Amino acid sequence: MIGQITKIDRAISKTFKFECSHRLNLNYGSPCLSLHGHSYKVKVTVYSNDLNKNGMIIDFVELKEFQEYLDRIYDHSVIVNKQDTELLKFVKSTSQKYVEFETNTTSEKIAESLCTHFYEMFKDRINIRKLIVTVWETEKNEACFIMEK
Repeated sequence: MIGQITKIDRAISKTFKFECSHRLNLNYGSPCLSLHGHSYKVKVTVYSNDLNKNGMIIDFVELKEFQEYLDRIYDHSVIVNKQDTELLKFVKSTSQKYVEFETNTTSEKIAESLCTHFYEMFKDRINIRKLIVTVWETEKNEACFIMEK
């Protein structure tokens, strides 16, 4: 035990990037009603009190798999709300790379989707106690999704 410390938390974080576009379906005037792009930054923080035989939550090298997923699915794609039938029809008819969402394509919903996918990818390799996914759509605007067991 370290001094009087009674609780120890362990976490690792890794940051990822991808480029894509979207537009929001809003009930008020906004520049985000137009199709536009972002250089998204995604930070994943994994909390686990279990370490592997090498003394790690997971080797950072293994997390490259998540960047590969982002590159394959999200990078240079259009994220489309399936209710945005006009945009969905356009991306399909012009053979654009796209990701279909059940809801509006906000940073909050992107963070939720990425958190869920990260958990599914790594749940058998990491005893994830808590997972935080933060998505920046700009340098000043970020949204988080937190999953906790």
